[in-house]
Amino acid sequence: MSKISTVRKKELDLIARERADEIRRAWGLGIEPVSDIFGLIERRQKDVIVLRYPVSSQSLSAFIAINKDGSLIFVNTNMSLGRQIFSAAHELSHFLYDREHLHHNLLVCDPGQSLEDEREVLADRFAGALLLPEEGVRNTYYSMFGYKHTATHGTVMTLQRIFKVSYAAMLFALLRCQIIPTSLYNHLKKLGTIENAELLFQEAKKYGIKDLVAPTRDKVIPASLLHALTSNYTEGRISYKKLSSILALWDKVPEEMGFTYEEFI
Repeated sequence: MSKISTVRKKELDLIARERADEIRRAWGLGIEPVSDIFGLIERRQKDVIVLRYPVSSQSLSAFIAINKDGSLIFVNTNMSLGRQIFSAAHELSHFLYDREHLHHNLLVCDPGQSLEDEREVLADRFAGALLLPEEGVRNTYYSMFGYKHTATHGTVMTLQRIFKVSYAAMLFALLRCQIIPTSLYNHLKKLGTIENAELLFQEAKKYGIKDLVAPTRDKVIPASLLHALTSNYTEGRISYKKLSSILALWDKVPEEMGFTYEEFI
């Protein structure tokens, strides 16, 4: 795969930002932070199921599968919440713009790591622009800290809590928006390195954002599946035992999800 030139990367960045701006306008998001990217995708794309489930592989962040009956976006929750959110936005880009190019209707991704694949770079840039719109980042930063503030690790983490992204993504957004200089960016990004993972976690705890930097391992029942289970159970098409066995995949019991035992004749 040939290397993407600097000029082409700038072109891809512009395309991605235009796409993200278009989606934000169409979906009425304005310049505000996206509070729940997973729910947003399911609400706006009715034929998409977002499955968040932990798998042991650290090399599998997310994938998208598409067929004539609908689409599935899988997000590995054995990753930090910040990573999960970015991965979901990345896969949304593939769903919206790359469906006709998906080979075998399945695309396994490693968001942020495929630097020479144009579609992957576009999806990364789209995710960043969707989650961290430049005008929104600037407005939030300057309204909270003013124009003379010198950003610190704490500044980045305070903004993380608002925009719900990883430390690296939030810090890069400050650089992209020309809020901080390259020298300060290079200094602050040291906290996000692998060797400083424990220090990053401890700092994140102080700011109430530890889930954004550490694996959550959540097992989240897709909203569409829960709706289907509810209608099928209340209409007597599945038994209490079958309902229990399905919910057990998510370590849940029927009563915990609002179901009561009913015996259908």
